[in-house]
Amino acid sequence: MTDNQQPDRDELPVEVEQQIDRLSDEFESARKEGHDPRIEDYLARVPKVGRARMLEKLLSVEFDLLKQADQTLDIEAYRGRFPDDL
Repeated sequence: MTDNQQPDRDELPVEVEQQIDRLSDEFESARKEGHDPRIEDYLARVPKVGRARMLEKLLSVEFDLLKQADQTLDIEAYRGRFPDDL
């Protein structure tokens, strides 16, 4: 595993997994309430070891909500925002 790679999600400490679940629920609620939370702000709230899993969950939530709203998804914009992660 290189320095940029994250361990498998099974290897994450339980506390980190719980934090990721809680924050992804918070992110989803904020989006559904009409707020525009930034993924970057939520990533900053988890330890580095949980960053990849947090990004995966937040992108999944955001993509699902955009799809439900029939909004266009710009994958290249996400690659630009997260060049080291995607």
